[in-house]
Amino acid sequence: MVHTRQDSRFWHSKSIRVWYVSFITSKTNSLSFFDFQINTEFGDFDGSDWSYLVDKLFDGSSILNTEVAGLGFSSSTKMGKRWNSNQESYIYGLNIGYETRLMKTGDADNAIVYNPKQVFFSQLSFELEASNEKWSINPYSLIPISGEDKQVNDTYIASPITTYGMDIGLNINDYWNSVFGFYFQELDLLLKDELGFKGRISYGNSESYNFGLNISHDNTFDTRVSADIKYFFNNQAKNKKVLNNRLLNSPNYRSIRVHDCGLKDLRNSRKWMQCKKI
Repeated sequence: MVHTRQDSRFWHSKSIRVWYVSFITSKTNSLSFFDFQINTEFGDFDGSDWSYLVDKLFDGSSILNTEVAGLGFSSSTKMGKRWNSNQESYIYGLNIGYETRLMKTGDADNAIVYNPKQVFFSQLSFELEASNEKWSINPYSLIPISGEDKQVNDTYIASPITTYGMDIGLNINDYWNSVFGFYFQELDLLLKDELGFKGRISYGNSESYNFGLNISHDNTFDTRVSADIKYFFNNQAKNKKVLNNRLLNSPNYRSIRVHDCGLKDLRNSRKWMQCKKI
C-alpha cells in the first residue's frame, strides 16, 4: 500500500513540503510498517526587505542566528510495529528512525557573513506510542549520530540538538484535537541544557484534511508559533477497511533540530550568543 501526502509544517523551521511513501503489512491484531519521507526546505523568511518592524517580529533565523536558505533537502526513514489490545480500544507501538538534513545557509540576522556553506547532519529517532480513542501519550528522543560541529560561514558554527520529550494528546471530539508536550534539549555549543514546552490544536478528520496551530517555548528559541495544512491522498481511512485508523498514522518526530552560535565577538548585536564550546 502506498500513501502520498503534502504537508506544510515546521517546528523551529520555516516551511517544509513533504512527500512520503509507506509500506504496511498487517495481521489480525498488529501492523508492521516502513515509512520514508523526503522533505524540501524552502528557507527562512527574511523581513529586512520589508521593514525593520517586520524583521524584528519575524526573526529570520530558525536556528538562532544564521538563516536557512532554500532549497535544502532532508529525509526520514521509520520502521516500527503497532498492536491492538484485546479490547481493540488501545493501541501500543514503537518505532526507530534515521533522519538526514542537508542544510543550506544564507545571510545572518545580526552580522554580515561571508562564505555561506551547506552542511549535513544525521540522527536516530525513537518513539513509543500508547493511545485509545480519547487519549494518547508519546515519549520520544532525537539523538544526533555525530556530535561534530559544522562551520556554516566565517562567523557562525552549527550543531544538531539532542532532544528528549513527551507529548500527551486529547481528542476533544470527532473534529477537534489537542496536544500538550514538554521536551528537554541539550545545546552542545552553548553548554546548556533546558526544558521547553509545546502545544497544538487542530481541526479536521482522519480521512482527508487537517488544519493545525502549533506553539512552543523555551529560553533559547523563545516563543514560536506556526500553522499547518494537510491533505491526505489515497488515505486508507477512505477505503473503509477493518483496521483501526490510528494504526495507519504516519510516525512523528522526524526533524533534525539545529542551533548555531558565534565564533567572533559581536557585542553590539541584539541577539548574540558566543560559542562556549569550540
